[in-house]
Amino acid sequence: MRVLRSIEGLAEIQGPVVIAAGVFDGMHLGHQAVLSEALRESKKIGATAVALTFDPHPTTVLRPDAVPGLLTPTPFKLRLMERMGVTHALVVTFDKDFAALQAEDFVEQLCAAANPLAGICIGKGWAFGNQRRGNIDLLRQLGREKNFFTCEVPPVRIDDMVISSTMIRLALSEGRLSDAGQLLGRDHTIAGPVLRGAGLGRQIGFPTANLATDHLQLPPDGVYAVEVLVEGKPHPGVANLGIRPTVDKTRTRLLEIHLFDYAGDLYDREVEVRLKHFLRREQRFDSLDLLKSQIARDAEAAREFLANQPAAA
Repeated sequence: MRVLRSIEGLAEIQGPVVIAAGVFDGMHLGHQAVLSEALRESKKIGATAVALTFDPHPTTVLRPDAVPGLLTPTPFKLRLMERMGVTHALVVTFDKDFAALQAEDFVEQLCAAANPLAGICIGKGWAFGNQRRGNIDLLRQLGREKNFFTCEVPPVRIDDMVISSTMIRLALSEGRLSDAGQLLGRDHTIAGPVLRGAGLGRQIGFPTANLATDHLQLPPDGVYAVEVLVEGKPHPGVANLGIRPTVDKTRTRLLEIHLFDYAGDLYDREVEVRLKHFLRREQRFDSLDLLKSQIARDAEAAREFLANQPAAA
């Protein structure tokens, strides 16, 4: 995927551009519908579909006291887009200056940079620009003036409920992994680089890899059966999400994963941890021996669960 970091970068794309615009946190089924529409429309006219998104999440600037937990940090979001067939993305830095930009000026900048701007696709109800004045009506008006088409993609519904990132966050916070997965169209995944730890897991016979969980929307702390994607290949394992009360006094929340029958070095690699099944709540043990015995039981339970699941794609 080619990632552009400024609106002016659209000038580097030869030929017409169809933009799919949105925050796309979660890349759930509704977001996928918007991107799919842009891909279809671009194919019809020989244009390039560009996913336009924002980093950081706009609420970081607009409502810093009410920032939601992220479902898909930008690098992971871009990988999911690429897997859909999106070849170009524009990641706009969302800061105070951009938040003050009028909706008309934003669209004008897109028109000025693209060669040309052929269309803009958004999800129903999506708003943009200063005071969220930009909407589908404004886009249609500007499209008539600037000669680009617009499309507002209807929401995707499950059981008469509109899929939204808010619904997914609620499902995760309540530990409803299956419901979250249904809305996402995939297992909920925690993605990021593997951090260097103290190596205690290796000392007790269960080498682990740690992922930071800062700013992420998380399910309840506990032990999970997982599948971990490493360089595109899935590996079964078991993971502890939480503060590791038996061995860590810092109360730092981490996702600590142990892969079954894996001998490679994971440090500093980007991995994707797919949460498949909740096994038990996190707890403190009175000794490392008791912790080791429980990890062995957890690993066996995870192996048994994963053995009966279809292989990851």
